[in-house]
Amino acid sequence: MRYGQKITFKIFSALIFILFFYVYISAETTKADGPFIEFELPAYHLLGWQIAETQDGYIVAGTAYDDSGPHQRALVIKTNKSGKALWKKEFGNGRSSSFYKIITVENGKAIILGGSVDARAGGPSEESTGLIVKLRSDGKVEWDKRIQLGRVTRVMDVALTRNGVVAVGLIRQGEHEDYGFIAEFGPKGELLWTSQSRNWLDFVYPLKTVGFLAGSGGRLAKLDNKGNILWENSLNDYKYDSLGAVIELADGDIVVGGQSGQYSSMSRFTSEGKQVWAKKIEIDGSCEILGLREFREGIKAIGSTCGTGHEMIWTASISSSGDTKAVRKYLTAGADRGMTGQAVIVDDDTFIAFGGIKGQEGTGTSTWIFKSRFEFEAEKDN
Repeated sequence: MRYGQKITFKIFSALIFILFFYVYISAETTKADGPFIEFELPAYHLLGWQIAETQDGYIVAGTAYDDSGPHQRALVIKTNKSGKALWKKEFGNGRSSSFYKIITVENGKAIILGGSVDARAGGPSEESTGLIVKLRSDGKVEWDKRIQLGRVTRVMDVALTRNGVVAVGLIRQGEHEDYGFIAEFGPKGELLWTSQSRNWLDFVYPLKTVGFLAGSGGRLAKLDNKGNILWENSLNDYKYDSLGAVIELADGDIVVGGQSGQYSSMSRFTSEGKQVWAKKIEIDGSCEILGLREFREGIKAIGSTCGTGHEMIWTASISSSGDTKAVRKYLTAGADRGMTGQAVIVDDDTFIAFGGIKGQEGTGTSTWIFKSRFEFEAEKDN
């Protein structure tokens, strides 16, 4: 074969490969069916963000840093429905600070955030202070609570209760001494009670009847209204790296979802803590589970992919026995530039996704939000 023919053949082969790859991606994924919002926050690079919707826009919060220095700040931004920033608030005094969870009260009349401020990294000298903040809808601080239960204290999750707010997190006393805590705060930020656990906690879920569910990657516990453990389960079937979602079903059973290595898993328990089933989510490249919701035919799940080369979010319809019935993938920011941040189930029909778009060096230079309906196309035979 002549040199020119070899070049032509290589170009033709490359075009065929691109065509087949495009057909594969088109068949497996769906563009966001809107509204899709892309907006610039040019002064910040964004990490680990959370999102909540209000009547007139969105609240996004997490960790931010800019090119003026290495320190990260806990940042919250309110936008309108078009993504235009209306106000922003920063927390921290020059060292690393982060927000890990955001919730809204009465559809955005107040915002509650949990995180840590003024962290100093580095082995035995590591330290940080837990932070819970309540903001009004205009961004003004209603109360700001700092928590120091150990050398390192981080608030990893917050949730509303009948009395106010419950928070869980991490306490680190020594280099290999990690504990957990749960604490409840009143409507003005006053501490009502606190309790410690032998394992650190990264999520909390108030139950409809009495008490809370709380846990971390490998453990799930049911607690009473003062944080005392009623039962604890080690989640042995799948070794969860993290638990990203939990729901209490109408019959009182509990379903948790999380990440197990390079795939997503779910487990169902009775109200007494007995495991009913444990299943993998049958989606190629599925990684984190970000939200769960019960509906008439079973459970709706939403999560993100990893290791696919194209960052996507996915939705799935799961039967009451844990089988994957239908799936749908969404290309987020397009090609290989998308970074999935967070997804939230709004109601039975809709969800919101939020993330960053990678710049030339892989940092987030702009952000995107889209809101979409749950629609499933690929039914699976069980």
